[in-house]
Amino acid sequence: MADSNITDEQEAHSRLVLYQVSLGLALVAINHRAIQVALPTLTQVFRADLSFIQWVLLVYDLAVIGLVLTLERRTRAIYKCLQFYRAFYQCLRSPGDFVLATARRE
Repeated sequence: MADSNITDEQEAHSRLVLYQVSLGLALVAINHRAIQVALPTLTQVFRADLSFIQWVLLVYDLAVIGLVLTLERRTRAIYKCLQFYRAFYQCLRSPGDFVLATARRE
């Protein structure tokens, strides 16, 4: 990595977030392809124009993309909160000030 200030834990978390977002987007892409294959059937079942069904599909895609971005930010906030509680618990368990000073992470 180019930045030497990144710890192994931060790098692992970054990779985990990347894997989760990639998996989510891959599933959306597969779902999108399946719906595109079913477009003629959807137009017959709902008795709607093909362009209307395509607009509905576009709105669905935009909603999913918005949710992925929003939930990623919320997940990051929850992760930071959990890190704080973990550090607080470690402080409670420490036998003295020396252990706290030596175990401090940046």
